[in-house]
Amino acid sequence: MTEELADKVLIELESTDEVVKNIDELLSRLEITPSTSPLLISRIGDLMGELSKKLEKNKKCNNEYTQWLKSTFSKGVEFLETVCLRSGSKDQRVAAFRGLLQLIPLYNDAFHTKPMFPIAEYSTIIRILMSSDGDIAPLLPHLKDLMTYEDMHRNIWKAIDIATKMDRLPVVTELRRILQVMAIVEPFKDSEAPKLYYSRVKVGVLNPKEMDKCVRRIWERLSLVKMESDVKQLLLLALLEKMMSRMDKPIFLTDYFMASLEHGGAISVLSLQGIFDLIQKYNMNYPDVYGKLYSMFTPELFQTSFKSRFYYLSDLFMSSTMLPEALVAGFAKRLARLALVAPPPDIIILMAFITNLLVRHPNLKVLLSRPGAANADADPYLAEEESPSESRAIESCLWEIRLLQDHVLPTVANAALWINNELPTIEKDMSALLENKTQLIFEKEMKIKAQEPPLSFERPTPSFLNKPTVRLAFSAWE
Repeated sequence: MTEELADKVLIELESTDEVVKNIDELLSRLEITPSTSPLLISRIGDLMGELSKKLEKNKKCNNEYTQWLKSTFSKGVEFLETVCLRSGSKDQRVAAFRGLLQLIPLYNDAFHTKPMFPIAEYSTIIRILMSSDGDIAPLLPHLKDLMTYEDMHRNIWKAIDIATKMDRLPVVTELRRILQVMAIVEPFKDSEAPKLYYSRVKVGVLNPKEMDKCVRRIWERLSLVKMESDVKQLLLLALLEKMMSRMDKPIFLTDYFMASLEHGGAISVLSLQGIFDLIQKYNMNYPDVYGKLYSMFTPELFQTSFKSRFYYLSDLFMSSTMLPEALVAGFAKRLARLALVAPPPDIIILMAFITNLLVRHPNLKVLLSRPGAANADADPYLAEEESPSESRAIESCLWEIRLLQDHVLPTVANAALWINNELPTIEKDMSALLENKTQLIFEKEMKIKAQEPPLSFERPTPSFLNKPTVRLAFSAWE
């Protein structure tokens, strides 16, 4: 019955400029229950669209009819917002959310006397996503579809800025939702094609300087939230992949990254990436960065989910040929010692890493063979020393690699054979090894055809079987 009334009201709105009294009856009947049809909710969105057209025609008037239109429009929008905030049916919430998104381009014509992007309404949508009781994952693809528009893509940062501006800090649940929203914002690709504007106006669209201010304010609020390690990991990912590129000079993040290095695990790896970006792009200089990196090479590294990224970044950090040889020797020795307790895929990566260090610093070839330090007892290396330069690794040798040549897995043993030959002239491609997994190594080993061991050193013949010694051996079986 309610759906039939909605269809009737929609037809009347499309065909007349008069007050449609049935719409009041429709809105008064609306209830959100599990049985409420998503189609009905979509109809309400369509009705609000038709009302906005009537508001556009009458926005210069301030009569009773215009006030009624505004009041009715507000009731309809409030209904759609309420549906989105509930934890009810996914289809109901998606229908309501799509209705709200469809109204964004209509606010300008219906309510604004001057062309202006409807940032207040956009920020309300972001606040709904922050505060919704239900899962927002089904809603986000519909917002992501609008990120192809210049105004929606740029102004989402202004909308997030407004939505997070509260009398209190966001709670962890709200923080998670904000990070989910950020995840749909991809870097905008420069194109010669004309830029599209969802709101059909360019006024009020953020420029890079304004975006920088918005992103900074968002970061200042979010970074103050007390959070668990998993949420901090997500926040760092958002900072690295979504926010830093939109900041003009993110040098102020240096202390945050350095403090996060102490956390360990994936958070340290992500912080290391942030530091590397600051060094590479903004010429940041921070004391004892290499000491921090050195301290991160521990057995706990093998359990982190971002270890491939860590190996890659560490190789980039150590790529300069101007680094002191004592420091590089400390890293090479730490990696070799770590390889003794590493899983097979990591051993192969560490072998390539050490090779690259020696290729960049040929004078360190002395580490390949030094008879006076060729075992653990005679090794002068100070494993507990925090500074790689002071670890006396330059006086040591890489006997650990020779030890790995006896590894049970031939693939790993072969990876350690490089120390027996001349150093290569070019570095090894680390990226090709980073996706190595134990399962892949096992499958590779299974495909290798091993030589069958000889079962007899003398081919048996009839005369051989008649030898007295052979007959004596077989007599024991009787």
